[in-house]
Amino acid sequence: MKLKIKSGKETAFWAGTIMMLVGLVIFFSHIYVASNMISSGFQIGGLHMSTGVILVPFIIGVICMFIKPNKKWPVYIAAGGILLMIITAMLSVNIRVRRMAMAMWIIVLVLIFGGLVLVIQSVSLGKK
Repeated sequence: MKLKIKSGKETAFWAGTIMMLVGLVIFFSHIYVASNMISSGFQIGGLHMSTGVILVPFIIGVICMFIKPNKKWPVYIAAGGILLMIITAMLSVNIRVRRMAMAMWIIVLVLIFGGLVLVIQSVSLGKK
């Protein structure tokens, strides 16, 4: 299936796209992102771990890869350590929305969802 813009709806498609983009830019400009991974480590449930602890499985996996080069389990341990580092980085990110007046929220929502409706109405699914 291929997406096609309906004939006579090109203006609605572009207007909707611009509305969505403007609404998303305004919304994202009010989002604050911070990370506390380097300074304080991370916490899962009640267990607090420093950032250095998450390197241990990766280091063990790399050492075991040199000791047992023909085995696959050291690669799995190192990959698990990398996955743990990625998950830890994602868990330590704080995303917050700054204060916005209600009128601004209404404008943002109308721009985003009104633009989405215009885009959906102006696009049709065509067969290949």
